[in-house]
Amino acid sequence: MKKLKHALINWLARNLLPVIDDTDVISFNKMGEIFFDGQKLSDIQKSNLKSEASFLEESMLWNVMNKYFLRLARNKVYNESNSLEDMAYAKTVLFTLDVQKTLVDKLKNIK
Repeated sequence: MKKLKHALINWLARNLLPVIDDTDVISFNKMGEIFFDGQKLSDIQKSNLKSEASFLEESMLWNVMNKYFLRLARNKVYNESNSLEDMAYAKTVLFTLDVQKTLVDKLKNIK
């Protein structure tokens, strides 16, 4: 039954959930252009995005959310983990936090 469950999950993931990468939403090219959902951002939009990223990173809400989810993931790994699914959940939370931080860092450093 467990193999059937994993086979079904894998099939669903491959066939129903589209694979996206980090450039599908926002992308950067070597000429300093930024594209959001395929649309090139103006200089004003880029400047606003840079300011918003800096503000977000310094905000109390950003710090509260990051610490909350980091502690949630650590608690799941160290105290509540009873299965591989629990570990996968915690790793997914940590991965999401890392992706968010990387994107905010990129946006803060727009030139």
